[in-house]
Amino acid sequence: MTLPISLDAALAFRTLDDGGLSAPVPGYFSNGPSGMAPEKGFPFGGLLAALCAQSMRQGLTLTAPLRTLSVQYLSAARFGDQVAFRPRLLRGGRNVVYAAVEAEQDGRLTHHATGTYGLDGATPPVTPLHRPPPPLQC
Repeated sequence: MTLPISLDAALAFRTLDDGGLSAPVPGYFSNGPSGMAPEKGFPFGGLLAALCAQSMRQGLTLTAPLRTLSVQYLSAARFGDQVAFRPRLLRGGRNVVYAAVEAEQDGRLTHHATGTYGLDGATPPVTPLHRPPPPLQC
């Protein structure tokens, strides 16, 4: 049986020689039936998306909140093996950063993700254009 680990532990990376990041895919985060071995399922997509988002944040030292994340699952990652994440900055400005990451396991591309990180901007107060209609009388 696979022992549970925390999400924080699952999102812990080690730095690779080429500057990329690496993390294993723990069997505890399997989408298979809970009474069966993790190998009967696949790694939970939410964990893989979180790994992609966190690798962009950590690898590019981003501090702004994540606004959008799009993940393409290209092939299934294997449990227990390291997944290498190589984030890159697509474009950055004063308030918004566009980033991407490619993830691979043993030279096989498993995921590609893009993320938008941005600060809240000063916006005018929102007010309705029209008064709401009166409630219906029944």
